Amino acid sequence: MKLMDIDLRDCVSPASFWKPDRIVEPHSWIEHIPFAFWVVGSLQPSAVVELGSLSGNSFFAFCQAAMRHHTKTRLTAIDTWQGDEHAGSYGEEIFIDFRRYRDAHFCESTDMLRCTFDAARPRFASKSIDLLHIDGLHTYEAVRHDFETWLDAMSDRGVVLFHDTAITAGDFGVWRLWEELSHRYPTFEFKHGNGLGVLSVGGSIPDQTAQLFELSENEAATLRSLYSCLGRAICDWEREAAILRRRLFEIETSRSWKISCILANAANFLRRRRSAQGTRVAVPDWTPTDLSRER
Repeated sequence: MKLMDIDLRDCVSPASFWKPDRIVEPHSWIEHIPFAFWVVGSLQPSAVVELGSLSGNSFFAFCQAAMRHHTKTRLTAIDTWQGDEHAGSYGEEIFIDFRRYRDAHFCESTDMLRCTFDAARPRFASKSIDLLHIDGLHTYEAVRHDFETWLDAMSDRGVVLFHDTAITAGDFGVWRLWEELSHRYPTFEFKHGNGLGVLSVGGSIPDQTAQLFELSENEAATLRSLYSCLGRAICDWEREAAILRRRLFEIETSRSWKISCILANAANFLRRRRSAQGTRVAVPDWTPTDLSRER
């Protein structure tokens, strides 16, 4: 069945094609950013909570979507920003960079709770969260505990996202919990980007979001393929951008660039000084390309 024969307009929108404003290492979640843009627009959540934010690729994608969709959503990132046995340990610079970006762009619409997920739970009333993203420690016991601890905080419109549902190696156990929950709740799973499970726990999911859980097998396969392509496009774009950033760094740290910048600054200084004195002087217009051309 061709894509044109399947009506997937309820599960894809122009937002699915937006370009993310921020991508940083690690890149394990960025392939799901197109879906994040869509789900915020379709669900129109009043409250989004993320358990495990790390450097912020997923959280700031939700923030960008809420801002562009004008949803007036309150978003909360919860993390110790110290790492765990799966994410590894990392320095304070991750937290500092996260907070700096949040303060600069989403200070009024977001909260940061630097604590454990259990310690943060009492801050949220029953049935107050519309979208919950669980991405903390990925053992079966840990992710099951997180889900059960936060389940009663989910609203009647509640949707829960689980990352890494496709990883079965080692002690990763999200896939195991996902199999159990799939028999109890309406679900949809993306296989790319280490897997992303979408779970409906509310009885009053908006119609547009609910369409995701009612797709036929052919429609679901087509949608997975589409979002996989969109995710790979973001990866390819970021890879090319990284190459350009690295090349620019090499140029800016090269000896010829430094010399040409010194000459350009000297020429501009002389030009300003002669102008202030009311006299004219022939000063060469040095630029970085001038030096490379003479070489």
